[in-house]
Amino acid sequence: MNKVLLSLVCMIVALGASAQTEKGFRAMVDLGYTISTSDLEIYDGYNTYKADISNRFMATVTGGYQICPEFFVGVGTGIQYWHQSDDGTIAVPIFADVRYDMRLDSRWGFFADIRAGYTVNKIDGFYMAPYVGARYALTEKLGLNLGLGYEMQKVKDVDGSCGGFAIKLGVDF
Repeated sequence: MNKVLLSLVCMIVALGASAQTEKGFRAMVDLGYTISTSDLEIYDGYNTYKADISNRFMATVTGGYQICPEFFVGVGTGIQYWHQSDDGTIAVPIFADVRYDMRLDSRWGFFADIRAGYTVNKIDGFYMAPYVGARYALTEKLGLNLGLGYEMQKVKDVDGSCGGFAIKLGVDF
């Protein structure tokens, strides 16, 4: 439970900060959904069975430094709600984030983003999520992002990993 509380505190701190479009601190908040492309094989002590529990809702926050107009590096955390599991499992990814932005004009641009880290709480294991998407600038310091990607979650002590196609909608500031 302390890990979930720590994630929420990090989200609140990041929301209170300001951003710069050229260079300086930048934050992103995303909401999304992952549709599973694999099932977990779970051994319950007697039998091995496939569990289709890997569809999940997610909310993440990332804070970091905009090195130049194109490159961002940061760290983030979030909450994933694995709604198909029996107990509604909550997982907490903690990750490093590297993002490349390619601006087309003053409003529109594309991005490529990769997150890598580790998930804790009931789902422990390596986490990676590459995304590509579009960004629309609302102001100089505020933008909307729509990303499509693939989230891969290795689950500790379980055979295999659970991956899926993901969509996220977010804001950056």
